[in-house]
Amino acid sequence: MYTSGDGRKRTAIVLNNDQLDVTLITQLSTEDCVAVDVRSEAVKFCSVSMYFDSRRYIEEAIRQLEKLMDYTKGNGLIIAVDSNARSKMWHDTITNQRGKTLEEFLICNDLYVLNETTETPTFQSNRGSSRIDLTIDNSRIVRFVSDWICGEEESCSDHNIGNFKIARVHNGKGKVNYMGVRYSTNQEDYKKFDTNLATNFIYTFNCINKTDANRGITRQSKTIQH
Repeated sequence: MYTSGDGRKRTAIVLNNDQLDVTLITQLSTEDCVAVDVRSEAVKFCSVSMYFDSRRYIEEAIRQLEKLMDYTKGNGLIIAVDSNARSKMWHDTITNQRGKTLEEFLICNDLYVLNETTETPTFQSNRGSSRIDLTIDNSRIVRFVSDWICGEEESCSDHNIGNFKIARVHNGKGKVNYMGVRYSTNQEDYKKFDTNLATNFIYTFNCINKTDANRGITRQSKTIQH
């Protein structure tokens, strides 16, 4: 078990695989952020457990994220975080200001939220439920991570367990191993995506209406390669 700090510890990483070589990154670890380097024959990455205190400005936690990104340049980064931030971007029912701030940071820094839509919220208590627990990857590791799911097994906590797999991707003959930013889409959600995109154009670029926004989207789409 890996923890850090002398105060009340709200994060930890537990290792139950003796085939992995794990080292605590002491200069980046605190009571609310535990970071370790994980190495094996198959993969090397930095694994982080974080807690964003709801009584503090989320910008403080984001500064810690920036330090982690600086440390892991060129290597994979996986973060499991109780963000105390709500956003429809990670399938919550509302978006609050903390969620908007975190959204902007993730998008600007090419970080990926693995959370999928599930019937089970990541947090449940007698005060309500939400999806504030996130699994975040950088572009170096995202292609190796799959099958994210929020489990329903007992966790001895108000928070449910997020599960996912890490494995190398073997491309078949004729497939392109694209290393840049990728997006997962399906036809069912395309109409919703189109509506949200137009709404964001109106808000971000001060468009007069949806028609004006659609003109901007059309111009942008000419630069996109499928």
